[in-house]
Amino acid sequence: MERRRPRCSAETLDVVCTNIGSIADAYAHGLPIALFAPSTLAIAGQSNTTLAVLRDSPIRTAHDLIGKTIALSTLRDLQHAALLEWLAKNGGDIKATNYVEVSPANMLEALKLRRVDAVVMSELYSAVGRNDTHVLGRPYEALGRTIMVAGWAARRDWLAANPLAARKFLGAMVATARWAASHQPEILPVMHDITGTDLDTLAPDGPALSRRHDRRERNSADDQLVGQVRLPPARLPSRGRWER
Repeated sequence: MERRRPRCSAETLDVVCTNIGSIADAYAHGLPIALFAPSTLAIAGQSNTTLAVLRDSPIRTAHDLIGKTIALSTLRDLQHAALLEWLAKNGGDIKATNYVEVSPANMLEALKLRRVDAVVMSELYSAVGRNDTHVLGRPYEALGRTIMVAGWAARRDWLAANPLAARKFLGAMVATARWAASHQPEILPVMHDITGTDLDTLAPDGPALSRRHDRRERNSADDQLVGQVRLPPARLPSRGRWER
């Protein structure tokens, strides 16, 4: 399956927000893009992207997933890399496990219909499915304590022509993330309107936002990204890890 690359690489957009794995892949293939602003961070102990199975499933360990099928939103991206690392570190067999793409909105249904044995669900969807699922682990934590999952990338010619706009955009993204982390009740109606998730699930003491963010740690992680205008080294598996 062909890797999905940022659309700005095809000269249709100047700036795009996408998975770090896709940005790294595009960069590795020589496409003229650069990562210049953070989007989503996964911090150990606070990430709600989960590897889950049905509550009544006999699967309870990484070893139990051998020969089973796991659904991800996209194959061969950072989420997939994190899953492979989690399986390898917890007694699974990455070459004896099957992986399929399922859109995030359809993962819980695919799990209930037994079309897949496990799913990697992002934050809101894992909260919505909390009553039906059992969490095996949080894959991103296998890659490190703080991982940038998604970021804003732009064409290098656009960055060269618009340095002030890029700088302002970077500042706005970091400021917005900090504000949202400390004003969660105020953003609930916005999240409800965008996702359709009920407010009880989104409530500060509800499952979607219950894992409190340490503001000092998040600010420190944000500060490390400010001023970054080049793609950092990608922590992705070697080609052999993707091959079956």
